[in-house]
Amino acid sequence: MKLTCYGAYTNGEDFWFPSKEINALYYMNIFDGNMRYIGRFPNCLNDAAWKIRKVIEYHNELYFFSIGAYQVWKLNKETGEIDEYTYSLQNVGQITNVEVIQKEAWIIPNSFSSPIICFDLQKKKGYPLKWDNETYLACGTGSFTRAAKGKDCLYFATRNKDDIHLCILDCSQKKISFQDLDTLCRVNCLGVKGNKLTVFGESKRKLNVLQTYDLRTMQIAEEHRLLMAERLMKKNDMKYFSLIFSANNIILVPAWARKIIVYNLYTKKEDYIEYPDEFCSILGTQKKCLFYEILECGRKLYLMPYLIPQILILDMETLCFDVWNTEVREEEFKRTYLNSFSPEWIRLDESNNLALGTFCKMIEALESHDYSKARNNRGSSIYQFLQSMYGR
Repeated sequence: MKLTCYGAYTNGEDFWFPSKEINALYYMNIFDGNMRYIGRFPNCLNDAAWKIRKVIEYHNELYFFSIGAYQVWKLNKETGEIDEYTYSLQNVGQITNVEVIQKEAWIIPNSFSSPIICFDLQKKKGYPLKWDNETYLACGTGSFTRAAKGKDCLYFATRNKDDIHLCILDCSQKKISFQDLDTLCRVNCLGVKGNKLTVFGESKRKLNVLQTYDLRTMQIAEEHRLLMAERLMKKNDMKYFSLIFSANNIILVPAWARKIIVYNLYTKKEDYIEYPDEFCSILGTQKKCLFYEILECGRKLYLMPYLIPQILILDMETLCFDVWNTEVREEEFKRTYLNSFSPEWIRLDESNNLALGTFCKMIEALESHDYSKARNNRGSSIYQFLQSMYGR
């Protein structure tokens, strides 16, 4: 069984991998590459809650934040115990960002229609933070960039054409302020280094640029034109979702583009990195890939491609790739389904990408279980479907 994910976590030696295909958490040691089933995420508020946006470590425990609900699960790495916390019952379309500053995790939704939540990692409670400026609430923006983290602030921007606002979240003061980015008509990603904020987007002159702002004055300190980066042609066009600083380089990681872009701040030269052949063979003729998450550990970047059962590891010094295949052995996959079909569990959380043939083999292996209550995410009876399929 090959798996993919939205968010994951690594410390450079161990890897925790929440599957996007089924409600299951796996552990992998990078030295042997074998995935081991840990458990599932219980008490989900909705069908998308078990899909994980972000994983963070705090006091040697891992926190798994949902992409589709204000829920988080805490994993005790020593005992394997998983505890669930619901920190808000308000509706949320999709969570874009989860970032940690000191003892607080900040959960940022995908639009102004849902509140930002501050989750206290010690008290295990969430506190909503309202959007203050009615002007921005009324602008109808549909999405935000990923957040860039400063010392005490988080920075993220709206992505609507000709309506670009920088949102500055002061985490110590629990306050949001706004800054117009009136020289840009589209924004993809941004990053903070020291007292400077760098934004990648399209200028009003229809050029792809890196604009660097002095955070003390919010004035443009530098601007660099990028010729190799793909043009941002449409409203909310998302080509690059992450801007990473590495020594003298800025690395633009694609959301939906053919190449990783590298800009050297010292030489003022631009270059690109090709995907490895093993990865390109899966991409097909377009050679485009949507990346959903990126982890930075040591001098390496771990890139999680959407719907592709691999992880790309980029060495930021050599700019060379390694590739991991994310595949679960049959015995671990069987344990996953044994857990999912436990007597007290009446649903199977899975996505439509789960292979039916593999699923049916697992059903046959679990003949002693009662499936009369088992339903998929759309409420259809798995038991009745299999009865008709096998003529029982």
